[in-house]
Amino acid sequence: MDYLAQNTEKIGMAPAVKAQLKSHQIESPVTVRMKKGGGLEMIYRNCFLYDKEKPIENAVADIQRLQGESEQDLVVFFGLGFGIHAEFLKKRFNAPLLIFEPSLDILKTTLSLRPFQFDNVFLETNFGRLAEIIDQRMELSDRRMIVAIHRQYRELFSKEIDRFTFVVQQAANS
Repeated sequence: MDYLAQNTEKIGMAPAVKAQLKSHQIESPVTVRMKKGGGLEMIYRNCFLYDKEKPIENAVADIQRLQGESEQDLVVFFGLGFGIHAEFLKKRFNAPLLIFEPSLDILKTTLSLRPFQFDNVFLETNFGRLAEIIDQRMELSDRRMIVAIHRQYRELFSKEIDRFTFVVQQAANS
């Protein structure tokens, strides 16, 4: 089953992102495996993208700690990982979900491994298009937005997170 093709059709993404994914050759392999007892392990550049103990439970706890009512105009999340946080964000908040993934290696691996059943989810890899999407969404709404960052991405993508934070703040204030 070609999950990459299915997921790129179901999940909203710019044609440029689809083209990038189709031609992208993974440079830094992403290891994804199920551990004994049902746990998940996802490793990128020698960093674990989920807690080693109880990864799903800890991802749920991360999402539950987010402040805000369930009704939002937009949820912006940095880091797709294996999609666990995204799934729980969709359950927690009644809003479109915009995911920024800085790594095409992670994005292509994740979208190739399993089907996603997301509605109203958009993926972006470009900071300029991220700002445009936020501008468009916020222009037509009450400007209620939740922004969160995949905790384990902080070690790998600190510069990208700084830029993400700046872009989101600028777009939300414009």
